[in-house]
Amino acid sequence: MTRPNAETAAPDTNGGSRVICYCFDVTDGDIRRYMGDSQHTVEGLIDATGLGTKCTACLLDVDLLLDQCHDTHMTAARVVAGAETDWREGRGLRVAKDDRESAFFIEDGTISTTLLCVNHGVLFEDSSNVATYAYTVRLFDEDGHEAARVRGHLAADGRLELPFASIAGCPARGWFLLALRALTPGLEGSIRPQLMLTGRGFATTVHTQPHQTACTAKSVLVVPRDDGFNASVSVINPARKAATIALSLRALDGEERQSHTLTIPPLGSRLVGLDDCFTPAPAGAPLMLRVASDIPVRKHIVNHLADGWSIDHFPNSK
Repeated sequence: MTRPNAETAAPDTNGGSRVICYCFDVTDGDIRRYMGDSQHTVEGLIDATGLGTKCTACLLDVDLLLDQCHDTHMTAARVVAGAETDWREGRGLRVAKDDRESAFFIEDGTISTTLLCVNHGVLFEDSSNVATYAYTVRLFDEDGHEAARVRGHLAADGRLELPFASIAGCPARGWFLLALRALTPGLEGSIRPQLMLTGRGFATTVHTQPHQTACTAKSVLVVPRDDGFNASVSVINPARKAATIALSLRALDGEERQSHTLTIPPLGSRLVGLDDCFTPAPAGAPLMLRVASDIPVRKHIVNHLADGWSIDHFPNSK
């Protein structure tokens, strides 16, 4: 990571001890030092550090911190004014970009899915410099057939709330691809798509991930309970050829304990229960669940808790 120039930076009033962006190891001190120079911009900060351009989980903290450091609204106006010819070439918060996000869905009568996406302005305030988007949502069933397609526009300060139950031809299970195409120059604002699953007495959300974060091998920690793992793995095959998936349970020292193999058709997906793949393991003994494949796939872990579900994506590919 390229750090801001310390010679021109302002003193770090917070000591630089709190990490804001874990992907690029950027602390509050790094941000305060860089933005302490009145000639520096948010866009320059992003170019120098990569801040907020990977998993985006830090963006709310970044917004709040920048609000203390700099007049971001004036910065935004300058960026948009000078971006008429090359606005698609930027990254991060600087200028609008086209994006594709994906995740699994369930619409089986007991669990329902809603896609949420809002397009607020930077710092959730002025939206005059935020890009507008055209969106397309494509639904695929587990066997890889495209079952439905929905199109629309997402204006500045606009909101997309798409219950999958309202989509004609929606399968019981599968995956979706959300494509966002910027129509105007502007900042990305606080846009961040969310997937919400709603069941009996619970609702859980997870933000979607860029479709390109598909990868060949990643692991997550799982902990067996007395009645089993009570967890599932969602695997999405975004390629136009079949994918061979190898699930394995490993001790924390890396020793393989159990394995299970399955095949997912082109553009297909599976929501696989761990208790259907592995024999019961000793309760309370942490294990690593590794999901490996011969081609890149997208993966989520779903924990079935007594009071509902929780979802998270596997670590990113980069």
